[in-house]
Amino acid sequence: MHLKKFPLDSQLCPLEIGSYGYTTGDVIYRWDHGVPVSIKGDVSLAQYLIRNITPFESTETTRRGEEKSTLVVHFHLERLTGYFLLQVYIPCVLIVSCSWVSFWITKRDVPGRVSLGESESPDRVSLGESEPPGRVSLGESEGRGSVGIRLDLCSLNARPYSRMIT
Repeated sequence: MHLKKFPLDSQLCPLEIGSYGYTTGDVIYRWDHGVPVSIKGDVSLAQYLIRNITPFESTETTRRGEEKSTLVVHFHLERLTGYFLLQVYIPCVLIVSCSWVSFWITKRDVPGRVSLGESESPDRVSLGESEPPGRVSLGESEGRGSVGIRLDLCSLNARPYSRMIT
């Protein structure tokens, strides 16, 4: 995936169907006439809009010189920005805005600042840093997510300022 323009990007996802055991002398894959690939009307993706589906047939030559027949489909996907606005950006803006409230609290009301700083961990749960109960997990990925790293950097950046005021 090319994420240079994330979250305003579009992706081209290829799907290849073929055989590793048979050459074109044994089997040749062909699409049915008409519409070879279709998506039901009630099927959708949460983060993407399917712009175009391009099916075609291909033959590839292996390192051993054998020709293999494959069916290829290119899915042209466009990322929906509304999902990221609702799930990432708006919650982050609200968290930062709520953290600014601590700067308006007078020096005498220090316990009020402490309670605002403790609200960071529930916010991380709501932003997907930990898996809330009832949500279906899509599997574990290697390393930390970009949202978690950004939250850590933001909280490191905000702590020195909150200590300067106390």
